[in-house]
Amino acid sequence: MPDQRYINPVVEARVLTRSARRCCLCFYLKRDFTEKEGQIAHLDQNSSNGAEDNLAFLCLPHHSLYDSRTSQHKNYTLLEVKTARKTLHEQVQSRLDNEDLDDEDEESVEEIQEAALIRAHDDRLYPFDMSEGQELVGAVSSDGFISVLICEESDYEEWNDCDEDDEDDDSLSYPGYHFLAEDVRGRRLKFVAPHDDTFVIVLMNRTEEDIDVTIDCAVWRRQTKSK
Repeated sequence: MPDQRYINPVVEARVLTRSARRCCLCFYLKRDFTEKEGQIAHLDQNSSNGAEDNLAFLCLPHHSLYDSRTSQHKNYTLLEVKTARKTLHEQVQSRLDNEDLDDEDEESVEEIQEAALIRAHDDRLYPFDMSEGQELVGAVSSDGFISVLICEESDYEEWNDCDEDDEDDDSLSYPGYHFLAEDVRGRRLKFVAPHDDTFVIVLMNRTEEDIDVTIDCAVWRRQTKSK
């Protein structure tokens, strides 16, 4: 009986070559173009389907998250991964055309990749120490509606204290400088630090139900290019 996990060597070579062993989710979500230790994932999770359109090279953490069935959180979708794969292939081809397939000049200085449960009427915080001009990129997905706030840690603490003291005051405003996405199930994130400080991603569950979320974000060091 043939091995159901068998992938035609020619197809396998095309998958690895077109991706240059870069994880399409790392690149799509976090602009991470570095070579990864990874595996070829079957996107329909049917290991007997070795068609090239059903295959993508993923790093080990993203492959595990994509295949995971132990949590109720909204996982990466097949269409999402195929979109990420197409974006990566275009980038690889562009770099090959310009004879430049080295890793990105920019370097990730801090990142978070986690699946977590946020209790009803609770927040979950992810702090990042950022310098002016550094960029935070990534994505959040969930199995329920959440709000995503990015702001200075000190502003969040002050705002949160006021919110607790005046729970019925609808006039309360968010911190002065912030990124906000309200009532979302999935959202790509992009935030540039206006100055040196500790900033936080705040995932806010304002519903009556516990919500499973996945967060995948990184902060990138901007390199100064000589003119």
